[in-house]
Amino acid sequence: MEAGHQFDVRPFLATSDVFAFPSYREGFPNVVLEAGAMGLPSIVTDINGSNEIIIEKYNGIIIPSQNTKSLETAMREFLGNHDLVQEMADNCRRHIVEKYPREYVWQEILKEYRKMEVED
Repeated sequence: MEAGHQFDVRPFLATSDVFAFPSYREGFPNVVLEAGAMGLPSIVTDINGSNEIIIEKYNGIIIPSQNTKSLETAMREFLGNHDLVQEMADNCRRHIVEKYPREYVWQEILKEYRKMEVED
């Protein structure tokens, strides 16, 4: 079943135990913040943005980019270690709320837009 484009990802995140985001490149992935805010530990690739949000084995796992074997290994680690997943899940929301308050994220995005205006 394909879900297609969604305006509200919360129902999908709410039914999940872990969020996998194996992006090759990204700016600042809001979806990783959203997952963490909902208490989901993430598997992310070691790229800018994702590797700033996730702290290894604290609120997720960081894997090498474009490495399917590492992704499989991380997914199996989550499947086989409920206690670790629960520990990381317990840390997720607190980490996002403390380090990435919405106002801070909004201000950082606004700064980037203003830089683009100056460059034009």
